Amino acid sequence: NRHQQVGSASGSVSRPDFDDCLRRSAAVLHKHVTVCDWRRRRAARDRPETLDTGQFRDSAARLFDEARYAAPRKAATIFRLPLAYGAFHVSTRTLAPKYTTPSMRDIYDFMSALFLKAHLSSECSVVCLIYVERLMEK
Repeated sequence: NRHQQVGSASGSVSRPDFDDCLRRSAAVLHKHVTVCDWRRRRAARDRPETLDTGQFRDSAARLFDEARYAAPRKAATIFRLPLAYGAFHVSTRTLAPKYTTPSMRDIYDFMSALFLKAHLSSECSVVCLIYVERLMEK
């Protein structure tokens, strides 16, 4: 069953299936992300001194840290002061971000939206994988 699905002809060289190409590219990217995340957590647990050498360079990873690019989320609490007519007190606090490894569906949805908005062909997803793997080698 599984081998028939993987090897099934869902497109041709002259007319590739856009969704199938993106889905397969998303699967490969998801595998890279989960393996790198697992290796990094294992290195942090077993040998934290290696986090800025070899495969894991924390200094380089900070360039891609989501906290650098996302606006902080805030929560506001409004209190009505009972003794003063019409007086309110507002307090705000910054919420700690929760980051999770994206699912394959998240990656596919992101890539699909990006490729549709930018009018990219399905072949670009293969070129994208090539560049990602080249970056991973360095």
